[in-house]
Amino acid sequence: MANIVNKFDPKRIILVAFVVLPIRCTLVAIMVLYRSNPWALVATQILDGIGAGVYDTMLPIIVKKLTEGSGRFGFTFGFIISCWSIGHGVSLLVGEAIVYSFGYATAFLALGGI
Repeated sequence: MANIVNKFDPKRIILVAFVVLPIRCTLVAIMVLYRSNPWALVATQILDGIGAGVYDTMLPIIVKKLTEGSGRFGFTFGFIISCWSIGHGVSLLVGEAIVYSFGYATAFLALGGI
C-alpha cells in the first residue's frame, strides 16, 4: 500500500474499496442462491480482504491529509473510528434481522445496496 499511496490519489484508492464492497455482496448473494461452491465463496472473501485492507490503510492517511496543520488528527480519527464501529454494529443487527426474516441472499443484496 505504501507504494500505491505514493503513486495514486488516496481518494481514488479508497473509492476502489467502496466499489469492491457491493460487488462482493452481490457475488455472495449469487453464490448463496445458485451455487454452493466453497471456493467461489473464498473468492468473495478475498475481495472482502482487499476492501478491508484498503480501508484500514487509507483511513489514517486521508484523515492526516484532511487535518494537516490543525492539531485535530486524534480527535478526527477517533470520531471516524467511533462512527465506523457504530455503523458496523448496526449493519450486523440489520443484517441478522433480514437473514432471520428473508434469508441470506436478501441480506447480502440489501446490505450491499446500502
